[in-house]
Amino acid sequence: MREPGSFSMAAPWPWTILRPYCKSVISRIGTLAVTVLLGGFLTAVLVRVSPGFLVDERELDPRLSAASRLSIEQEHGANRNILAFYFDRIERMVLHGDMGNSPSLNRPIAQLMRERFPVTFQLMAAGIAGGWSLAFLLALP
Repeated sequence: MREPGSFSMAAPWPWTILRPYCKSVISRIGTLAVTVLLGGFLTAVLVRVSPGFLVDERELDPRLSAASRLSIEQEHGANRNILAFYFDRIERMVLHGDMGNSPSLNRPIAQLMRERFPVTFQLMAAGIAGGWSLAFLLALP
């Protein structure tokens, strides 16, 4: 037993020191995950309720039959609710890396992103470098 006011050189266990930090980190990761999922869901809702979301130029063709129009609507997933659509997309992206196909280019979105990433990265790097250069020029007398 220690006397009051005495100093002990024994270090506390690492877990007792790290426990509050671990709880904080886990809490923040959970908050981040919920925020990302809710933000993605709200974005999906806003896109789906926007004017013209399910309009396809092919549907405006007067030569199409009702069955053809119904086929186009089903192709776009018009008959599915938003929750099923959102969680299906999340599952496909996370588990399979499938982002779907571009309707206008009729190619996989992942392939289009891979092709465009180098130019996008160069433009982003040039913009950041230009912004920092301009900031230094304006900040220094």
